[in-house]
Amino acid sequence: MDNITVSALYIYPIKSLQGIAIQRMNFDALGAIHDRRYMLVNDKGLFVTQREYAKLCLIAVRAVTGGWQVQLPKSEHKKTLAEQGCLDKPVSVVVWQDIVQAYDQGDAWAQFFSNYLAAPVRLVYMPDNTHRVIDKTYYADDRYVSFADGYPLLLCSESSLAVLNSSLSPPVNMTRFRPNIVIRGAAAFTENTHQRLSFREERANSFAIVKPCSRCVIPTIEPSTAKKQAQVWQALKKHCLAEDGQVYFGQNVIHQNKESIAVGQVLYFD
Repeated sequence: MDNITVSALYIYPIKSLQGIAIQRMNFDALGAIHDRRYMLVNDKGLFVTQREYAKLCLIAVRAVTGGWQVQLPKSEHKKTLAEQGCLDKPVSVVVWQDIVQAYDQGDAWAQFFSNYLAAPVRLVYMPDNTHRVIDKTYYADDRYVSFADGYPLLLCSESSLAVLNSSLSPPVNMTRFRPNIVIRGAAAFTENTHQRLSFREERANSFAIVKPCSRCVIPTIEPSTAKKQAQVWQALKKHCLAEDGQVYFGQNVIHQNKESIAVGQVLYFD
């Protein structure tokens, strides 16, 4: 049996900006606590990501007391964002096919990001009581998700990345795949052949492995320059192209209870 451990954990307080490495992950009904509760939208209320503005990857987000420090690249211009957003101005926003109730975070934040992108955007927040339902095609129960693309959590394996990097020079870092949970010790792509990942050998307190993650342009964006690298897409197509013509890397997973998980913790595939 593979000796599988958690090698890294990440949250992304603002969707499509830089993530934060954490040592322990706690959960609520929407996924990892503080993960993708904030998001940028355009002037039509449609979500905005690195797909449209690659340079979002250059904006640093750091944990500070009571919130997040957001800093623009090559600049001392930074602002502090509270963990819990302002609930004064309800708005409807669109994430893929979902219309979601959120709260606008005001003109100062809108100007901060709009000036950087040279495009009109607003910052919005999702409160705990928003019920954005997952795609039940792949998981029948009523479960909810934050502003993440489709499911609460993304799982990636270091061994699978090593296979991808065998076709790349220099190798790429896991962070460009934007995982929540990274595992070490499993054989490459083992995550694609199981339905559950459990905390304990008796298979209690598990994560449901729901569906593979279809990949877009974002993993090709070099995080330090925001430039797209065609060779990364070629490597993904070589190693991760499925029969349906989609490129998949990593697995969407759903936490089945709210027990926390920590770096170094042993896990078991089922």
